[in-house]
Amino acid sequence: MTQLLLDTEFTSLNASADLISLALVDMNDETNFFYAIFSDYDRSKLTPWQDEHVLPFLDLSGDVEKGSNAIYLQDAYAVVVDELKVWLEQWEAVQIWADVLAYDWVLFCELFGGALHIPSSIHYMAMDLATLFYTKGIDPDIDRFDYVYSGNIPNGIQRHNALADAQTGVKCYHKLIKT
Repeated sequence: MTQLLLDTEFTSLNASADLISLALVDMNDETNFFYAIFSDYDRSKLTPWQDEHVLPFLDLSGDVEKGSNAIYLQDAYAVVVDELKVWLEQWEAVQIWADVLAYDWVLFCELFGGALHIPSSIHYMAMDLATLFYTKGIDPDIDRFDYVYSGNIPNGIQRHNALADAQTGVKCYHKLIKT
């Protein structure tokens, strides 16, 4: 089963949240990813924190290695969903992982009309890194970038960019399973 690390950026921590961006990264090939910026989210839901910490860092297209299956797009919700469905067709079985999946997983499922309508290749039980940290005896609130990069974050990697966060999550996962 292929494992994908999911990360999203969204407008609020409530039931009416809109996706701003979404990334899925293949845990066995970080150059195989899907990164989308939604062009039609409700900007009135943004907070000053998002204006400062998310919006300026949405586009990292020049700083990431892309493989032949990498998708990088900015478009309307419906177009992103159609492209995502096509990208996901490369696997017969997919396990989704996220950092703390409470909002990521719900918003991901909503792309397809809810959890009962996700593509059949996607396993219905998503997994999360926070629980993996906890089971390894590491504070699940640890800074993921510090855990992976030990204070030496590479140029072009920016927190609160869904793609950079997902790629960092993949590195956390691999480091955690080796401990």
